[in-house]
Amino acid sequence: MKYFILLASVLFLAQSCSVAPSMRESARSYDWVANTNFSWQSKIDSAISSYPLLLHPSYEAKGSVGFTVPVFYRMDKKRVGVEVRIKYKTENCNDLCLKLSGIGECGKVISADTFRLSAAEAWTVARRSVDMASPLLLGVALEARGEKPGKKDFPADPLGWENNSFKPGEYSKIWIDSLDILIDGKYAVELPSLNNGTAASVRESDVMPANGGDLKSLPFSGKRILAIGESVHGTGTMNDMGVEIIKNRIEHGKCRLVLLEIPLTLSFHINRYLEGDERFKPDSIASYFDKVLFSSSSFVSLMRWVKEYNRHLEEKVSFFGIDRNIYRLQSSIDLFYFFYTLRRGKGDEGLKAICESLLLSDEKFPFKGADSVLHANHGFKGILTRREAEIMSYCLNSEEEATADELNRFRGRDSGMYENAKFLMKTMLKKDETTTVYCHLGHANYTSIAGWLRPDMRPFGEYMKGSYGDDYSAVGLLAGGGSYLT
Repeated sequence: MKYFILLASVLFLAQSCSVAPSMRESARSYDWVANTNFSWQSKIDSAISSYPLLLHPSYEAKGSVGFTVPVFYRMDKKRVGVEVRIKYKTENCNDLCLKLSGIGECGKVISADTFRLSAAEAWTVARRSVDMASPLLLGVALEARGEKPGKKDFPADPLGWENNSFKPGEYSKIWIDSLDILIDGKYAVELPSLNNGTAASVRESDVMPANGGDLKSLPFSGKRILAIGESVHGTGTMNDMGVEIIKNRIEHGKCRLVLLEIPLTLSFHINRYLEGDERFKPDSIASYFDKVLFSSSSFVSLMRWVKEYNRHLEEKVSFFGIDRNIYRLQSSIDLFYFFYTLRRGKGDEGLKAICESLLLSDEKFPFKGADSVLHANHGFKGILTRREAEIMSYCLNSEEEATADELNRFRGRDSGMYENAKFLMKTMLKKDETTTVYCHLGHANYTSIAGWLRPDMRPFGEYMKGSYGDDYSAVGLLAGGGSYLT
């Protein structure tokens, strides 16, 4: 079960397309990281001793869940043999298949193979092999449609459904006990040793229950920079816990800056909403959080709370993303919509020019051109605040300096997150004010995974710890059971 830990962690982080195009059709719509499909429910089945993953496929639509595996760092041949081994069983599910996609430069799908899996009421191990051109990423997806319950499957007394625990959406079941991927006979992913070979010591005092209690009494509550790392994206319960910690630090810890694992280019829209600009709506903000697999209901609720909180304070609380988009064009689109919304009803020629520079021009350097328009219009004084213009200029220059290559943009995420956080804290905070970061634990952590993928790839937390020392603290959110919807 070498691969099951990774499966449970990232199954819904990077979902493969159900119909993979032979080439990327459009950078606007083709995004391996952000595809979301709500045709599945999932949970860990604690009734079985090995705790397999339990999926409930919908009978109304065929759903696809999966993940991508980075294999670019170990490919030294033109072609490789890929083998997938899956231990599974099913109930009321006959339409089931496994899809393998080799992904090359610029997101191009260089190979795609589909293998049908038979229905199996007892545990079954299926092995599927394929020879493919060496990919940079390997996409693995499970696609299925459940069966519709018949009249005979419903309780005789409809009012007795709850007592009989009958849920039509859970009629079909797929259990996955293990999933291994081998490339030329070797596991595609070997879990890294903690601290590059040094065993980590976890004491009982390091684990703190978070079910109720006084958050102010937690030992990390007074840290100048606190990073909250969730162990898996997409869980409303974890998000709610993180939101409560953030609120507590805002109310009692002088937290005036909240940093999130979303692109910096989305931040301007969010802060306009927090400041009461009626042109920027919470519904639009919700789509941002859905895209990065945070619970939109948790964070939109937090935004509404902060907006109300800011009404009574001179020193406002601000929210900023510190991540970057994988596709450069998406950054152009994010900023275009911000300026387009500002221009609506104004007819300002400067705003029109920056919109054209971002999206409509054929310039090789759209962000450099947009920054020139920004400065030529004196930072749009009277439209943007001084600080807003300063951060916008930084954002445009950062995007200009970042590579356009999607793979290298992905590799440089953590170092970019650190640079963005450092700039924002320097720009936004007074000496006695604090910062709270909310992201995945893999980013927030500063010890366990450093350099395991490539020597030059370090987590955001390690950069922060090296720069801020004891002022930086990371806490992980983990759960021992439960379920979530994806």
